[in-house]
Amino acid sequence: MPSIEGSRGPSGLLVGFAVLVLTGVLEATVVALLQHRAMRPWLPRLSVGTWWRATLIGALIAYALGYLPSTLMDAAGGASGGASSEPPVWIVLPLAAILGAVAGAILSLFQALALRRHVPHAGAWIPANMIAWAIGMPIIFFAIDRALVLSASWQTVSVLGAGLLVSGATVGTVHGRTLVRLLRA
Repeated sequence: MPSIEGSRGPSGLLVGFAVLVLTGVLEATVVALLQHRAMRPWLPRLSVGTWWRATLIGALIAYALGYLPSTLMDAAGGASGGASSEPPVWIVLPLAAILGAVAGAILSLFQALALRRHVPHAGAWIPANMIAWAIGMPIIFFAIDRALVLSASWQTVSVLGAGLLVSGATVGTVHGRTLVRLLRA
């Protein structure tokens, strides 16, 4: 996950960490509402509140765990007085895939628990999310890496937007294929 650079001192890091984790509330809400809307014709008894809560719990835990390493690295860099340097992209992208797989498992665990009341084999939702996010997270990290070297704001926004669209389409494709398979069962 991106770091909380620019924060000063432990209280700044904690506030920055809390703000970044709370952005998970917004993302979880958007994801939950869109996913629920797509599933509703086939799963009319799955309430939007149940799906939102499941998505929110998983997202907040995944966000907290995802931002923890960079927060601790920022704290260690600040304590030592040295500037932290970013590792090369060839190290970051495989780590992003691992982070995506772990975050995907956490995010989907609570969703799978909500799904199990409505579809057989709901546990398949977990490995599908692990695969989806193991692919999607490196795309996001790559876009961030490229955007950070651009000088024009429109280029930065374009690269970030394209990265999010490609990642979202990739993750959404894996999710969609898995849901179709689950609903057919």
